[in-house]
Amino acid sequence: MLSRYLYTTLASCVATASAAAPIVDLGYGLWQATLNETGQYYNFSNIRYAQPPVGALRFAAPKEPHLNRTLMNDGQDGRICIQGEVSWAKERALFTKAYFSNANISAFQQIPPPGFTGKAKPSPQADGRATEDCLFLDVFVPKSVFDNGTLKKSGGAPVMMWTHGGGFYQGYKDSQGNAAGLLAQSMKNPATAPGIIYVAINYRLGAFGWLAGPSFAGSGATPNAGLYDQRLALEWMQKNIYRFGGDPNKVTMMGESAGGSSTLHQLTAFGGAKGNAPFSKALMISPAFNPNPYDAVQEQTFQNFLTAANVSTLTQLRELPSEAVIAANSLTIFEASYGSSGGFGPVVDGNFVPQLPTLLLQQGRYSKNVGAVLAAHNTNEGFLFTDPAIQNDTAFNAVVNSSNSSLFPEAQPAAKNEIASSLYPPIYTNKTLGYNTTFSRAATLLADMLVSCNVQAVMETWGVDQSHAWLFGEGAGLHGEDNPYVFYNNGPAQDKYGFGTVNETVAKTMQEWMLNFGATGNPNGPGVVPMPVYGSNHVMASLSNKGVGIPTPDPAFVQRCNFFREALYV
Repeated sequence: MLSRYLYTTLASCVATASAAAPIVDLGYGLWQATLNETGQYYNFSNIRYAQPPVGALRFAAPKEPHLNRTLMNDGQDGRICIQGEVSWAKERALFTKAYFSNANISAFQQIPPPGFTGKAKPSPQADGRATEDCLFLDVFVPKSVFDNGTLKKSGGAPVMMWTHGGGFYQGYKDSQGNAAGLLAQSMKNPATAPGIIYVAINYRLGAFGWLAGPSFAGSGATPNAGLYDQRLALEWMQKNIYRFGGDPNKVTMMGESAGGSSTLHQLTAFGGAKGNAPFSKALMISPAFNPNPYDAVQEQTFQNFLTAANVSTLTQLRELPSEAVIAANSLTIFEASYGSSGGFGPVVDGNFVPQLPTLLLQQGRYSKNVGAVLAAHNTNEGFLFTDPAIQNDTAFNAVVNSSNSSLFPEAQPAAKNEIASSLYPPIYTNKTLGYNTTFSRAATLLADMLVSCNVQAVMETWGVDQSHAWLFGEGAGLHGEDNPYVFYNNGPAQDKYGFGTVNETVAKTMQEWMLNFGATGNPNGPGVVPMPVYGSNHVMASLSNKGVGIPTPDPAFVQRCNFFREALYV
């Protein structure tokens, strides 16, 4: 094994300006860092962690990289996975602006709204980095951590792996922010100094990572391929992170939105039947996904995709040129109904996902080596996924009862009636219900079903007296609005949706909680606002301009969450 630095033997292979930059030997290949002088950290960019998922590996589980020690990888060849866009994104932006400026929103009941000029077809892949060959990750290491590393497989720095969000159809390693702010905080934080190691990964998106269904699997393809990508990246860290100065026994998997729910699915992978998870702590921020245990729905998504690609079998789909599959992927996602992603996302497949994660948690079928969890959701999670046309009870009932809806396609009439009349009744004067209009009633339903009840299930599983969660309410508390806070890096920064600037106190508190948790499994520590335990009263720590760390009741009702876990899908 070559040394970690390889200065002498390979100095002639690299430019003079980067001759002193460290090189890591991964066995199958060599990667050279760049030094961020301002932040004093090394960035090992675009490390291949899997073979190109093309040809026979398209729609298959990923495989470890081939040996290639002749090429010096400097990380400058950036790759991201194939992206998609939804047609309803523009309407959402217009509605959000109108809603929070107190404009008249009644026009949005029409479909499309008057004056709406959305695009008729998806745009081509605008980012030249987008490719099927996208399974790469970045490793960021404080210079002092790397330079003082011992190459021992234990005793190194804590490691935090970011799994990006984006609805399982868009996003990439640093699409939600870069590591600079967290790294800077970690170098000063008493629990993490001289710093954490931060890893960010790509995983396959849209049809490339999330096709499923009986005939898809029966033809030899792998449902939930994106989850297998993430798993391989986690296993890569177990094998290699010590080479960068990290401790494989101190890995925290974390993410927001799709990344948060991916973390949840990794916790319950294989129902806990295949040994320990390749991480020891889990941090889930707004873990959002649309529960899909339905074979018929998965099959229809697959058949629709074959039609979009103008083929009739998986074999033909694999033989298509990349451009043709990308075009079908773009069209399928673009035509998704409001709030959805074209059917792409984690599904119950009987293997990696034997049942919905909340049911697996309830049954004790999860990785017991994960000793600590930290979770969060926002005060207004459902808003961005709620169709603006739902402004009266008739529209609400139509969505709940529709057999074509992506929400409850196979729910029994009695279950749908309980949703509309008992759990979310048309009562708009009772503040305890959490809504005061039909639209906010629908948004509350979606928040619970897609996000908030996942947090509650995690808290209850790991013990309410040992677990912690925060409730983010800055700006409008919208889904994803906390991303600039996670990646805050001092100085002025804009709110994601234009609601002023980032609150520095909130951002720094959030980061300290995250870092303390990554180091010790507990968000609390010296000099940081204390976070209460979730407890039997389901208390979350507030993060808003109304207060930081103030104990606040979880707005997700236990009765509603129990229904989604125990009645709707069983």
